[in-house]
Amino acid sequence: MASTVIMQAQQLAIGYGTKTIGSSIDFSLRAGQTLCVLGPNGSGKSTLFKTLLGLQPALAGQIHILGRPLAHWSKRELAQHIAYVPQQTQSIFAFAVLDIVMMGRSAYIGLFA
Repeated sequence: MASTVIMQAQQLAIGYGTKTIGSSIDFSLRAGQTLCVLGPNGSGKSTLFKTLLGLQPALAGQIHILGRPLAHWSKRELAQHIAYVPQQTQSIFAFAVLDIVMMGRSAYIGLFA
């Protein structure tokens, strides 16, 4: 039995403005799979994830989440399915990563879940 495709990228190009830092990116991520992106500093890993999450525009290509184009998802809908912890966060309290992720999910799981 085939599992659901959660995220798919086709001929994706990423970068900033007119500067392309990654192109011809193709992958499908199915339910239950783990994706690992490895590369040296400055190779575009964070840019790839920001693009996949809709935080910055793709330069070319298609991104689908659960079969729908990324552009057809509202920010609220995406937040119900995806959590993002940036590389650098600043807080006056020493929160664990799990605490930060759960804060982002609190609107969807209830205050005291």
